[in-house]
Amino acid sequence: MRASADIAALLSHAVQERLVTLDQLIAELRAAPSRGRRRPAEVLVSAEAGSRSAGEVRCRRLILRTGLPEPE
Repeated sequence: MRASADIAALLSHAVQERLVTLDQLIAELRAAPSRGRRRPAEVLVSAEAGSRSAGEVRCRRLILRTGLPEPE
């Protein structure tokens, strides 16, 4: 599972189902080896900014890439 959308879906689902908190995921990511952390880290940055689903993560990336202001 390497696609960012797959990672976003998996992590978002786990948080939405209250299987894990966002803080717990961030702590685990910090403790993990650096290899393979880039995409999960990008997803968690979006989650910290308020994205709660894979679709919202993709939308946020599009907004940032086009230079539009981030939604509040």
